[in-house]
Amino acid sequence: MFEEELNKLQVEAYDHLWNGRFRLALNAAEKVYQARPDDSESAICLAWALLENGNPMKAMEYANLAVELKGDSVKARVYRAYLLNRMSIFEGALADIEHSVEDQKDILAWSYLNKSRSLAGLHKFEDALQTLEVGEIIAQNKNKTFLELKEWIYKAFDVATDKIKLNSRNVELYLDYARQAIKSKEYWFALFVSRKILSEHKSDEAELIEIESMLYLYQLKPALKKAEAVSGKFKKNEKFNSVFNALKRYSQLEIEYEISSQPTKKKTKEETKNNLRRTRLTEDVVDFKTNPIFFPNEFVEVISVKMFDTAEENVSRKRTYYKVFDPFASSIGAEVIFNNPFFGKAEKVYNCNAVWYLNDFEIGKNNFQLNVRKDWDTVIFAQSWGSDLESLWKMGQGKVEIYINNFKATEKYFGIGTQRILESEVQAPVTDQMRDDKSLKEKTQEQIKPRQVKPLEELINELNSYTGLNSIKEAVKNFIAYLEFLKERRRLGLKGEDKIAINAVFLGNPGTGKTTIARMLGDIFYALGILPSGHVVEVDRSALVGQYIGETAQKTEKLINDAIGGVL
Repeated sequence: MFEEELNKLQVEAYDHLWNGRFRLALNAAEKVYQARPDDSESAICLAWALLENGNPMKAMEYANLAVELKGDSVKARVYRAYLLNRMSIFEGALADIEHSVEDQKDILAWSYLNKSRSLAGLHKFEDALQTLEVGEIIAQNKNKTFLELKEWIYKAFDVATDKIKLNSRNVELYLDYARQAIKSKEYWFALFVSRKILSEHKSDEAELIEIESMLYLYQLKPALKKAEAVSGKFKKNEKFNSVFNALKRYSQLEIEYEISSQPTKKKTKEETKNNLRRTRLTEDVVDFKTNPIFFPNEFVEVISVKMFDTAEENVSRKRTYYKVFDPFASSIGAEVIFNNPFFGKAEKVYNCNAVWYLNDFEIGKNNFQLNVRKDWDTVIFAQSWGSDLESLWKMGQGKVEIYINNFKATEKYFGIGTQRILESEVQAPVTDQMRDDKSLKEKTQEQIKPRQVKPLEELINELNSYTGLNSIKEAVKNFIAYLEFLKERRRLGLKGEDKIAINAVFLGNPGTGKTTIARMLGDIFYALGILPSGHVVEVDRSALVGQYIGETAQKTEKLINDAIGGVL
């Protein structure tokens, strides 16, 4: 399928989604994704289509993938925020929206609309109204959705603040509002009002609205539990039976998905095949060109190109470098490391290509974009060609060429032979840094000893005692609240994030407390139960950057392994 046809099909998929033709949208989105599996636009479109077709687990999987893939990550985050909003994961939606509002003004109004909705879902109605006002200014009052959402928030705010007390005279009116909200897809309002009514009155209709709202917000397990508890009372209610059957169907889909996500015999065979490969590794020299060539250019200074098996890496979670592969190699990757000549000067966006050859014939091409921040002195990226399902590589001489802004930056030769040959390490001259390896190892071992940690409350008080650092204090406070939120979701039977990525950059002049706070965070995360040891490994540039090709990756990997379970 040509690019023009794919672009047209992508537009059609979005048009189907916006107009409620969800089955057609799914068919179109799946075709685009099959042709563009590495494109964030195709992944996020498929995620949305899956959600609308009743598969929230798969939708979340593709939404997370979209943010990591090449393409417009800002747009992917905004769409993922919409999906999270729909699934009542309001904190996650807020986190994604915060990433988007500063970077892309084309969809800024919609970002504020979703942010306002998320705040309303958390019952922060005043904040929701303030956020909505900002969105209205950006939209220049041309979007009637802002006015409609404002009305819903004001209605909820009046009830939440007891400005309007729910009684026998107005309960029916607010039940009608809740029904209208479901039709308008403002499910958060219907859930809020139904629960408010049930907290003060007995109402069968409010129970039905609550369960239906939970269904549309994908609170599936607690909704199913509530539905089962009242199924006897509503067994003749057509609306209830429709909702109940949908909940049971989604529950079955979730069970089937969890089963299909378990390791299968196919994966075990793949692991066995990798074990066989490892027994055949050798350091013998064969008659293949395996050298890299670096070309001077004004954009980057390439210092290393190495090849690896992407399928093997996915199974073993470890990257092994080869100069010759065997016929089992189904997908081959190239890892490129370059120095950034614009370090500390300017951010750069490069349009890049990776062209793959076998026996001097071009067999594939990757088009991708590199966003290089000005505070990155060294950049590492990888590209691959092949398929995890079947081998596209045959015996012969392989080569990959990397182009940066249409200039060839490097090329790397490799072989496809009868057996694998590891990439030989370059012998470097003995340096002072290498002589200090033993002392560095001893220092690192001292650092990773678990420390005696104070109780969490005492650590928070100590953090608050520092002058300034308001943003860090607020971030720690919000993160603790987020962890409590995840615990509450698990208690209610909802899915939560099992793996949490915490990355932070502390900026400031010498003596402003950057290192002190980093050490304290190790204790705080240990006290929260996030880290098993909470130790801190401190490194500088000299401990990371090597003096010959290949040394940087080795040193960095070692320090990362030393820091596992703690803070690097």
